[in-house]
Order: sequence, then C-alpha cells, then structure tokens
Amino acid sequence: MIYILHHNRYWTEYLDFLLSDTKNFSLIASKEATEDYKEHKLQDMIPFCPKKHEILLTPGRLHEPTDHNKIIMRFLHSPGFFIYPIIKGYADLLVNRKDSDYRFLILEQTYRIIAMREIADPAIDRFRYLMMNDPKVRRMEADPNLFSIKEAPRKKERILGTGLLAFTWLLMDNDFNNFLEVCKKYQ
Repeated sequence: MIYILHHNRYWTEYLDFLLSDTKNFSLIASKEATEDYKEHKLQDMIPFCPKKHEILLTPGRLHEPTDHNKIIMRFLHSPGFFIYPIIKGYADLLVNRKDSDYRFLILEQTYRIIAMREIADPAIDRFRYLMMNDPKVRRMEADPNLFSIKEAPRKKERILGTGLLAFTWLLMDNDFNNFLEVCKKYQ
C-alpha cells in the first residue's frame, strides 16, 4: 500500500486521481495538515504513523519524521512555479531524511530548466548539481491533470479596479507577516 500524505488541499489535488485505486493507495493526514479534503475530514483521516505507513507519496515537502520510510516525492509543478522550491524539496530529502529511501519525480521540462538555469546561491546550486546526478531523481512526461485548472469553472468575475493576489512557492520560505505588512503599505 502506498499512502498519499495529505498536508493541504492544493498538494493533494495533484494526486487525488489515484484514490479511486483503493487497493494500492490510501489517504492519510500529515500531523500539520491544514484543511479537510473533499469528503475526507481531518478527524476521520488516519494520522500518519511512520511504522505503519511505510511508503509515502507526497507532492511537496514533508513535515513528519520519516526515518526508514520509503518516500516518493512527485513534483508536478511546472517551471512557471519557479525551480527553487523543487530544489529545496530535494535538499530536504538529502538533509532531513537521511535514513529514508526516496525517489524524486519531476517533469522532464522542469528538469531541463533546472539544468540550464544559472543559480547565484552556491548552496542551492550544489543541491541542483546533486539532483542532476542522482539516479533516484526520475524524469516524467507531462501529466494531463496539470492542465485541468484551465477547464475549472471561474469562482469570481473580474471587477475593474481590483487585483488578484496569487501566492507562489516563494512565499512559503518567507514570514507571512512580512507579506501582510507590505500589503498594508499599499492599501
């Protein structure tokens, strides 16, 4: 059994098509899960237990102790989401998951952009180099599920004179309160 680790709705949506295969996949809750998922309530979801849930599938960084687990980290984000979060996710596997076996899956297009991008930060560049030479990093073809957002119904109509804030992964590594202070300045 492979356990899809639910941390937040956004990440779980990348993998929910697997949940119909109940023989091979099951949804479990991260200890830091932030929201319920579709028909699953957090209190109804089995919490992650490293001894019981040996094989984990996640589309983002882990927040749990995972010694001796098998981790499949499947990044489906396009390079438009920027490459640093992907490299940082890989670095997290190497630095904080030393006693776990892993596979790191990324889109072919993303891999090529990571390989070609010039990175000024030596620490990030070192992990990029390690990633490009790691046999546990596997490249995948594009997943058509990525494009479903284009077909999703619009929730709000655009109103003249308003703006849309779209949070990126870059915000994840920064203090959210700093972001709120910047917003207050421009109100």
